[in-house]
Amino acid sequence: MLSNIILGSIGNNMVNEAEDVFAVKDSLQEIGRFGPEPAPNGILTGDMDDALKGFQRDEGLKVD
Repeated sequence: MLSNIILGSIGNNMVNEAEDVFAVKDSLQEIGRFGPEPAPNGILTGDMDDALKGFQRDEGLKVD
């Protein structure tokens, strides 16, 4: 379950505050959609973007 709270937007051409990126990465990891990173950072990566879009698609949400 995505239980971490984010305060801004995450995605391409969005603000992507480091704390919000960490929260989404943690949530995606909790549900097995995003593996641990060798060097975790607060940057939206291509792999994270793919995982987030996959979650949105699988849950019937707008993929953005």
